[in-house]
Amino acid sequence: MVVGSMRDVYNGKADKTAGGLSKKDIFFDKNSGTYKSKARSASSKGNPWAESVGIWMRSQPKGTLIPKKGTSGYKEIMAIKSSLV
Repeated sequence: MVVGSMRDVYNGKADKTAGGLSKKDIFFDKNSGTYKSKARSASSKGNPWAESVGIWMRSQPKGTLIPKKGTSGYKEIMAIKSSLV
């Protein structure tokens, strides 16, 4: 059994990654140009916090950072999150 990088496994040069992922567990993300785990990618989709931050960030001027806890921006994000859930 040959162990290699995600790229090696996806292209058939190795059987598994060091973490035990095989070709059926990996996909190529065309947006970022990297190889990723299908399971890890699926678990991050639909995260209510990430969705609410994205909605809030689109309503802010460019260059705005994610606010710290206790600020008005954080409270707005929490309000959006509670409406999503």
